[in-house]
Amino acid sequence: MEEENSKKIADYAEMEESTFWKLIDESRAQTSEVNDRFERLRDLLRELSPKQIVGFRLTMDRLHDELGESSWYVYCDGLAEDERPSLYAIQGRIISMGEESYYNVKDKPN
Repeated sequence: MEEENSKKIADYAEMEESTFWKLIDESRAQTSEVNDRFERLRDLLRELSPKQIVGFRLTMDRLHDELGESSWYVYCDGLAEDERPSLYAIQGRIISMGEESYYNVKDKPN
């Protein structure tokens, strides 16, 4: 059963990146508060089909991977170790700021 589910997920394609960023922008347009943005994004994702939701997640995972550790230095420089959020949380915050911010950090991490 587990292998069967893995095959099904593997058959899904990423969401078109322009659609992904449109959803991020729609969630940002509602509020400037980060936690509220995530709530709004969740509401937007609920309107999608399961296949589209998996595509969104696959796109998000790729964007996280492409950021790598460059995002760590943008947000954690100067913070004490116990004050630093996780790398995944930092990447998620950068993605939530939109396409332009994402590519600025990715292309010019310093």
